[in-house]
Amino acid sequence: MSLKAYALDVDANLLHTDSKILLEKKDELWIWKLTEVSQSEFDTFVKDKENYRFVNWNSEESLINFRWKWKFQKDIFDAIENGRFGPSWDAFIKANLEASPISIITARWHPIIDIKNTHKAILHEVLSEYQLDELIDNMRNHLWWDMFQKKEKMINLFLKNNYYCPCSDIPFLKKINKNPNDPMYEKKTKSFENFVQHVISVFNNYYGKQFMNKRHISVWFSDDSKSNINWMEIFIKKELIKKYPNITYFLYDTWDPHKVKKTSFKTCQNKPK
Repeated sequence: MSLKAYALDVDANLLHTDSKILLEKKDELWIWKLTEVSQSEFDTFVKDKENYRFVNWNSEESLINFRWKWKFQKDIFDAIENGRFGPSWDAFIKANLEASPISIITARWHPIIDIKNTHKAILHEVLSEYQLDELIDNMRNHLWWDMFQKKEKMINLFLKNNYYCPCSDIPFLKKINKNPNDPMYEKKTKSFENFVQHVISVFNNYYGKQFMNKRHISVWFSDDSKSNINWMEIFIKKELIKKYPNITYFLYDTWDPHKVKKTSFKTCQNKPK
């Protein structure tokens, strides 16, 4: 039995949304003026501190397009309708068809319920009827003792067993004991560890702790940020493979969507030869 779970970043990873980041740019008269940059351009421009800065020196003002309530679903479906799929889209669809636990770990500030409702809309409006039936059949395989529930209940149970992480949402940050001013990589590593714990709990509920005692789980994490990937690699090596020895970790660096870099980590890598 193959037990898998998937954690995915959204922008430029799952989908290429068209929300722009606001910055102030110094013009030829040394006057700071408002400008918009794409998500792919942001990492380059934000490092050029001589010519670019956050709006009023405040990152929250610069990222206002990622903060509006109800905007998440619009951004996602605009990208889907225009075919702007990211390098992790196929893995996301596969995870849904498998009814594997999924985590959306995003820097956005939308409420958890917005992300969950958007995910549910994808299941009903993007997946084909055949694909949705495959998801439901796999949920019934997980819930073998309760497999005769109606389709909609199976879908809701699947969504309930996912883990949504808006890493700039204040209520979510309180739940994971992080502060808004903490570096994003700290919020994402903490979210990922919580997801790992959540995955173990979900599979224990499906199959029982005794069955899961020596079973291995594969947990994937994909992100287009080099910083997030680098810190996640350090965190996995130093912390997670010691705490959760029955898990194999897969990192997908999607910074270059045409050349995705895959790295795996197992407990045995930490053992002396």
